[in-house]
Amino acid sequence: MRLLGASLFAALLLCVPSHGHASLVGTVGGGVALPSLEAGGTKADSKTGYEVGLSLGWQLNDWLRWDTFELHYTGVDQDNVFGNFGTDSLAFGTGLRVGFFQRDWRLHPYVSAGVAGNRVSHEQGPTDTYQWGLEWNAGGGIEFQLDYFTAVGVRYRYRSTKLDGLSGLPGGDVHLNAHTIDLEFVFGGE
Repeated sequence: MRLLGASLFAALLLCVPSHGHASLVGTVGGGVALPSLEAGGTKADSKTGYEVGLSLGWQLNDWLRWDTFELHYTGVDQDNVFGNFGTDSLAFGTGLRVGFFQRDWRLHPYVSAGVAGNRVSHEQGPTDTYQWGLEWNAGGGIEFQLDYFTAVGVRYRYRSTKLDGLSGLPGGDVHLNAHTIDLEFVFGGE
């Protein structure tokens, strides 16, 4: 029910024009995730995983883009001091990019920040449990303008989610962190 409510809220935000010159922008991309896990005071790196995602939002002006709705999936196989298991992350959120997005510039550097509701799944043997947590992320990237409505770019983000705990892991608080590097395709804009 919460997912439905969040989806309806995101759809409503997309329908509300936020600026007279704002234009719709969509991105799709994927890349690698370099995760680490901290539980019970012990920190361990994990195997390299993958990430895929998309976003839909508004290009508000030449320097501000609001990714009104973002959806990202990250899959990682853990093989560390906590054991062998799979961790999947499905994040629904929003974010802001601040940079130089003028169409007559070929390169568009930017910094970004965002928040998301993150559904983290822990799969160990026959047991599969999940928990929701709040994710924050920050990073930056650069896009290359291919034509008036299409760009391609590379984006780095640091993602961090705190959970109350996951079954099979020691201690209370669990911190799931990841460095992600994605190749993104951007469609739309002015």
